[in-house]
Formats: sequence, C-alpha cells, structure tokens
Amino acid sequence: LLKTQDRTKLLKMAERNTSGRSMPWRLAFRIAASIVVIAAIGLLAYSRYENMQPQMLTFATERGEVASVVLPDKTTVWLNSNSVINYPAEFSRRTREVYLEGEAYFDVTKDEKHPFIVKTQNYQIKVLGTEFDVNAYSDSASGFYTTLVSGSVEMTMTDGNSHRPTLLL
Repeated sequence: LLKTQDRTKLLKMAERNTSGRSMPWRLAFRIAASIVVIAAIGLLAYSRYENMQPQMLTFATERGEVASVVLPDKTTVWLNSNSVINYPAEFSRRTREVYLEGEAYFDVTKDEKHPFIVKTQNYQIKVLGTEFDVNAYSDSASGFYTTLVSGSVEMTMTDGNSHRPTLLL
C-alpha cells in the first residue's frame, strides 16, 4: 500500500504530465494521424471503385437472324445476321463504350456529357447523339464501313499508328 505522501507525489506528477506544454502537441498529432488514416481509407476505397471492371453482357444473333437490344442508357441497337455486341450492365461515369463484331444499326440516346463509343477490331466510332450503321465483320472482304443517318460521328483507326479522326456530319 502507498503512503498518503507517496500518493500525493503520484497525483502531482500525473497533474504535471497532463497540464504540461506537450499535451496540445500530442492532441494535434493524434488528430493529424486520424485525418491521414481516414483520407488513406477513402482514397483506397475510391481507387478500388474506379478500377472495378463492370459486368459485361453479350448479345448475339445467329446467321440469318436480326434482333434488337436496348442498352442501359436506353440506346437501341439492331444487330444484323451473325453479329455480336458486348456492353457493360451499367455504363461508367465517363463514357458509354460498346464492342461490336459484325453489323449493327444504332439509335443512340443523346448525352453530351457521356460520349457513346463503338469499338470494333480496327476502328473506334465516337458518337454525338445520332443514328448510324456500322459494318465491321472481321471475315468480310469489304472491310469496315459506317453509314450516317442523322447527327454526326467521329471515326478513328485503332491499329496503333496515329491517325487523324474522320468526322461525318
């Protein structure tokens, strides 16, 4: 057991430690450390959310079949015979990208803040709210072509070389 005198000394020492100059610095350090930890957790969560791969859906037609599909942004796509379109279950916050093999007619829902992009084996078509047809069968001797019905599109080759985009109005 501690004597009364020893207890008084311990209380005075504890009082000095809590009322000394170092206390505000300790508190400031703890607050700063907490902010850094919270910011790091937030940044990690945000980067994981941004890098998540969306669930991709595939819609395909058989030889001799023509069918349509409505994409998550309400764009309607009519696929011609023997064609495949891959698209995300939910479009990203930046762009609306789909991947086409074959031929499809697009009636794109206008959204200037989120460009609609059709990617094929050798071309990329950036859409500015329009109606158009893309023919990109990989085994076709005629190659690639697009037919603009209304609006405008910007086509760029994606073969690795730098190509100027071609604008169709």
